Amino acid sequence: MQGQYYLPSQPAEQGSFLISLGNTGAFPVTIEAVHVLPPGLPASAVSYGSPLRMAGQPTYRLEDLRHGQRAPGPRPLAGAVLTPGEYVYVRIPFITAKCWLPHSSTGIDRVWVTTKSLLWTHHVPISWTEPADPSQGAIISEEGYSPGAILGLVCPK
Repeated sequence: MQGQYYLPSQPAEQGSFLISLGNTGAFPVTIEAVHVLPPGLPASAVSYGSPLRMAGQPTYRLEDLRHGQRAPGPRPLAGAVLTPGEYVYVRIPFITAKCWLPHSSTGIDRVWVTTKSLLWTHHVPISWTEPADPSQGAIISEEGYSPGAILGLVCPK
């Protein structure tokens, strides 16, 4: 399982992971949101079968500063406009599940970014895995659930 991160069963913990986003097009792009779940799933679905959920608002910092530009502190990602050729580092805060389903596993290999450019809105999967091997580089964990939702759950204290 080279290149993967494993989240062991543990009491709920907070953390974050980083991704890089860039605008390689010719027009400005507005970042509207980042989600752990694909578009169309209800927000409550993150409580069932996901080892982590977002815990706060994603923020960003510029990757490259122009000549004389000072590095601003982290800014909220929602509503950020990326000009053509601009790249940012995005910090996504998360919290691990409170309970786990033993002998099961799930992998997280992407987040979904909702963007708007001109008149169009797009939901774009941003993956950090190798396209030929989606398990490479994924975050692997036993499946997380809300306490009391399913019999047989393990809920560490």
